[in-house]
Formats: sequence, structure tokens, C-alpha cells
Amino acid sequence: MQVITRKEAIAQGLTKFFTGKPCKHGHISEHWTAGGCIECQLSKRRVKNAERLNAEWEKYKQNNQNRFDIPIMSRQEARDAGSNFYFTGQACVNGHTTKRNTNTRECYGCRDAKRNKYVENGMFQLYSKRSRERHMEKRKADSKAWKMRNADHVRAYTKKWSQKNKEYLRLYRKANSAQRLFEAHLRRKKVIEATPEWVNRNLILAKYKEREKISKLTGVVYHVDHYYPLQGKIICGLNVPWNLQVITAEENLAKNNKMPEEFYGENHTPPTWGIAA
Repeated sequence: MQVITRKEAIAQGLTKFFTGKPCKHGHISEHWTAGGCIECQLSKRRVKNAERLNAEWEKYKQNNQNRFDIPIMSRQEARDAGSNFYFTGQACVNGHTTKRNTNTRECYGCRDAKRNKYVENGMFQLYSKRSRERHMEKRKADSKAWKMRNADHVRAYTKKWSQKNKEYLRLYRKANSAQRLFEAHLRRKKVIEATPEWVNRNLILAKYKEREKISKLTGVVYHVDHYYPLQGKIICGLNVPWNLQVITAEENLAKNNKMPEEFYGENHTPPTWGIAA
């Protein structure tokens, strides 16, 4: 693992760095450039997962008390009664005096101990990671649908995070200034290519004057947005007056390069293309 300072990692656009020195809790681990020892965060997460699992287990036992308060019976008696569990009243080889599964003879005390051991050793996160990888596409689709349903919440969280991490964003922009300049160049080039020679540029200019006028009157930052995005995934719009609309900066940043039907909904009415005086 390469030894590197936080400042050098930020300059290179890295998200992690490793100094080779222990943190205040004694962990010799990588750190996030945004702050925090990774091993400390994992330790806290393991504790929270263990507490959550134990709370869920206690709640399950309370809601299913009839499944735990079972009479003493042999495995054969449980089979004859059609029960999935049996309880002999005797301890297993590991000393657990708990019920057992009728089919597999599994001791539920051993099962719980094994589960707790997985949580302590981080195996719970490993299995969760494998599950995420198996259901990656479904998780992406569900995440996208949730963000569309909770667009206001996502915007508020993003705004709050940006205000809280101004220094990190400043350093990130500084470290990736070349990439940002390149993207800005591509954007200008795309706008030029999407502007037909025959278009009346005064009408386009009028839209930007309208944006400036509304921003001054309301005190809210407005942007000139392309109703059909210049870099859409399905079709690409043109930089013409009837494809321009004046909307808030917050709405424009959330819209990004989405199609109108995708962002506003299928029943959305397109804006009026008239130019304000």
C-alpha cells in the first residue's frame, strides 16, 4: 500500500490515502480524503449492525413467542405432531439449552452464536456485498425510481452536504481543474454545433435577458434550460428559441440531461415558447 499524504491524495483526485501511522484508536488503515479512518468507520458499522440485528431478533421473539414456548418433546414426537421445532430440555454440545430444527437438528443457540461471529468478523458485510452484486441492476433501478419520487429530499440533502463540505469541494475542483476546463470546452462546442446558422440569435439573447430580469426581481437564481437537452440519451435538441425555457437553477441542475417526460412526467404540458418583453 503506497504511503501518501492527504494533501497529495487530494491533488491527485484520490478518495483515499495511507500514511502508515496508526489513528487515535490504534488502527493502521487507509483514511478517506474527506476525513475519517476507514477501519474506525467499519468498526462502528459492525457495532451498529450487531445492535440492529439483536434488536430485530428480540422483536421477532416477542412477536412470535408461541414459537419459542414449546413443550419438552423428542424429535420423533415433534415429527408426529407436525412441528418444525422440538425441545428436549438438554444442552447441546456447545452448552446451548435452546430448541432445535426438526428437519436438520440444528441448535438455534449455535445458529445465533454463528451469526454473531459473522457480524463481529465482518462476514455480514461480505455477504451483503455479494447480495448487492447479484442484484446490482435491480438495486440501480430501485434507487433511480426512489430518487425520482423523492427529488425534493435528494436536492435538500445534496445542498446540505455541499454546504458542509465546502473545503473538500474546493480542493476537489482545484485538483480536477483540467477535467472541468475540458468539460466546459466540450459544452461550448456542443452549443455551437447545436445552433443552426439560420436561427435568429437575437431571440436567443432575449431569453437570457429574460432570465437576468426574473433573477433580479425574485432574488432567486434562474437558468436558461434546453427543454430537450443538447446531450440527451434518446434525442438531442437544438439551441433555438423554442427549445429554451427559464427555470430555477435548482430545477435545472436536478433536470441535468433528462428528457422532459422522464423529469416532469408523461402528462407534463410543454412551456409556452413566447419571448418575454
